[in-house]
Amino acid sequence: MRWIAACGVMIATLFSSHVFSVQLEVEKLFLIGALLLLSNIVYLYFYKRFTRQLEGYYEKNMRILVLAQIIVDLVLLTFLLHYAGGVENPFIIYYVFHLMVASIILPRIYSYAVATFMMMLVGIMAGGEYLGWFRHYSLEGFITFDYYNNLKYLAGTGLIFISTSYVVVYLTGTVSSKLRKKELAYRQANQELLEKDKIKNEYVFRITHDIKGHIAAIKNCLDATFADIPKDKKDEFISRAYARTERLIVFIQDLLRITQLRLRDTMIKESFSLTELISEIVEIHRDNLSKKNIHVHLDIKTGNIFADRISMAEVFDNLLSNSIKYMNGDGDISIIALKKGSDKIHVEFSDTGMGIPQKDLPNIFEEFYIASNNQGSATGNTGMGLAIVRKIIKNHNGSIQVNSKEGAGTTFLIRLPGNTIPK
Repeated sequence: MRWIAACGVMIATLFSSHVFSVQLEVEKLFLIGALLLLSNIVYLYFYKRFTRQLEGYYEKNMRILVLAQIIVDLVLLTFLLHYAGGVENPFIIYYVFHLMVASIILPRIYSYAVATFMMMLVGIMAGGEYLGWFRHYSLEGFITFDYYNNLKYLAGTGLIFISTSYVVVYLTGTVSSKLRKKELAYRQANQELLEKDKIKNEYVFRITHDIKGHIAAIKNCLDATFADIPKDKKDEFISRAYARTERLIVFIQDLLRITQLRLRDTMIKESFSLTELISEIVEIHRDNLSKKNIHVHLDIKTGNIFADRISMAEVFDNLLSNSIKYMNGDGDISIIALKKGSDKIHVEFSDTGMGIPQKDLPNIFEEFYIASNNQGSATGNTGMGLAIVRKIIKNHNGSIQVNSKEGAGTTFLIRLPGNTIPK
């Protein structure tokens, strides 16, 4: 646009002076057009230089460059108008374009500063011509009245010009600011969609990979039963296929459960005894606890809580199952639940099991993640149990943290907010 403006000055000068016979200072107007072209070349050089800089420096320098362009353009436009009729020239409205550009690109305070600077230039030009400080170059052949010498006209037009300029800056700045916010929101939403799409692809890949692995193992075991091998070997392969099938069923159940948690926004909350709930979970696992000689210690002093009973049962079932699974025997599990203050519940779940390596702790609640000291084991871990636990706690607006030392056990700290306690 600035290249077109520079060429337009020269073309309009020639057209007005030769076709409409308007008396103009052709040489001076051509000089202004040439200066505009020269400034464009300088700006182009700095623009290419700034685009090679880092993002922070680029934005800062480009803002300075834009501000410099607008200031120079306003000065050149003022000289252009001065030599072509001053305030009598209808092209004085072109000042508005610079205000609009400044309001779109620059911060609001810069835009008002540009508007104020523009009014100073126009005021100096109009006042100087009116007071005789500068020579007035009339548009002979186009304007027949000396508006530049009419104080009422200058005062009235000046007030309109000032109010219009500030309104243009305000309206343009407000609209562009809202558009920038929407653009930023759209960019963030688009980025989130891309990230979610990536997560979805990884999610599908992991699911298909795990299911394929289980089915392949089952098929291999069943294929072996058709071979000419002793009966005890066939029974062994059938048992292995059965065990794999059970692990696949558990995997699919966990997958369906965590998908349900992702999709379901509401929970069925009710008042129930946390002591009774945890005692029921412990009783369910009584046989496994006895086989491994694991002792469970309960210290629950919360009374009734208000939560989704089925989901909370799943939390403690998962934690207790994991503890039993990763303890060789002769261990202890401690569950302590207390009220903190008047409206918060803290649950501390700890065991003396194999523990979790420090490097795995940041990822232990991620879906499909299996700790390095458990990979390849025969525990049937799907890597989704703790992900389900965290999702349930998060749905209750709570939080869960883990502290662990490999070989010394693990402690989970669950914090539940006030709305978990019935009024």
